[in-house]
Amino acid sequence: MMFNRKVNKILFEATGGYFRKRSNARSLQEAIKEVQDNFRHLKSNSEHLKSHPEARDVDMDSYKRVLELIATLNQWGPKMLDKSGKGIDVAGTIKKALELSSTRDHDFNSITPETKIDDWPTGNPRIWFTVYSQYTPFKAVNKRSIDTSRVMNADNIYYFGTDGLPYVTRLSMDPNRNIEGTLFDPTFRFNDTMINQIKINGKPVLPKIYINGKENGKSIPFRTTVKKLFGVDEVNIDELKRILNSEEAKNAFKERIAGDEKLNAWFLKKYGPTLADEQ
Repeated sequence: MMFNRKVNKILFEATGGYFRKRSNARSLQEAIKEVQDNFRHLKSNSEHLKSHPEARDVDMDSYKRVLELIATLNQWGPKMLDKSGKGIDVAGTIKKALELSSTRDHDFNSITPETKIDDWPTGNPRIWFTVYSQYTPFKAVNKRSIDTSRVMNADNIYYFGTDGLPYVTRLSMDPNRNIEGTLFDPTFRFNDTMINQIKINGKPVLPKIYINGKENGKSIPFRTTVKKLFGVDEVNIDELKRILNSEEAKNAFKERIAGDEKLNAWFLKKYGPTLADEQ
């Protein structure tokens, strides 16, 4: 019942009632075919949008299909079986559709407790945000974006970019200072510029990796995960700071903002306390 109420709420809030809340399918067989057809189109749309991200009509087609999938799975999903005869994972199937629908402008896995809807570009990304945020552990659906499901904290992460300059981002962590999921969202803004738009030699600036305080020539790609980087589902945030040489980067960042009034003003506006006030 809780899941059904969540689905009904998302359809009402995200679409204003424009799209039907119930499936078009009149039988289980039709429902299965509808789910298969929509997933096939979502995959095709996803491939097209990788090379043509400006194709908003294709993106909107994906949006409608995701909502149709949610309605169909809500109504018929509990009756659907997989090839082994077991009931399908309805919530997991919806998550797959949301991940498949993600683009560089709206990424389901990039939402954190601090994500704000007004951080996302106007137009299609805003309507996707409403859908995505209903299926994250957080309720990032308004300007304050308060996490109502668990108490989360956040910490500033300083790192050196592949251009040699120090940068700062912010990551959420649980009360034990553990982090999980996706790291380094490319749509994060540094000094009012999306971080993936800051480049050196035509390539985006990435966080450099250090071993025992020394560069090892490697960097961390955008949207990597804790699992890929550390081989475990979650890790203490201090471990991430260690491989980023974060303390040295913090000291270098102090010097950088001391000579850059615009960057200093941005830092104070976004992060609040001065570096000297941080713990």
